[in-house]
Amino acid sequence: MLTKDYIAGFTDGEGYISIRKVKPVRKQGDISPRYNPVFYIGNTNEKILKEIKKVYGGFIHKRKANIKRNWKIYYSLTIVGPKAFSVLEDLKNHLIVKKHIAEKILEYKKYFGWKSYKRGNQYKGNHTIPKEILKKRNEIYEWCKNANKRGL
Repeated sequence: MLTKDYIAGFTDGEGYISIRKVKPVRKQGDISPRYNPVFYIGNTNEKILKEIKKVYGGFIHKRKANIKRNWKIYYSLTIVGPKAFSVLEDLKNHLIVKKHIAEKILEYKKYFGWKSYKRGNQYKGNHTIPKEILKKRNEIYEWCKNANKRGL
């Protein structure tokens, strides 16, 4: 069984955590983008990603490295939405390098929830969300994007 410290260390070294901005889907009545948390780990060792998937769920994708002919096949584990929040909540005290990003994403959840809209008998489409909330969501998205830049 993998420990939280091990998974957090693996995430610090091989992972990416952020907020993903999704363009509005006009057919669904959206007029504003949606923002979803994303937890991603990539590696050439599929076995370790399968072990992490057993703990947190998600999807594993196989990617062919086409940069060099002799490179190994690359695998990625992706967790999006409320499950990503759960992973970050579970690992936040064990992360070192990416802890500040995890905390910012959890702040997003705390103040704005994980969805940009609700379904059912409640409001639909992003047009019902106040502009100041959409502005704050975009600020957090941009902050995460800058925090994840290479070389920083």
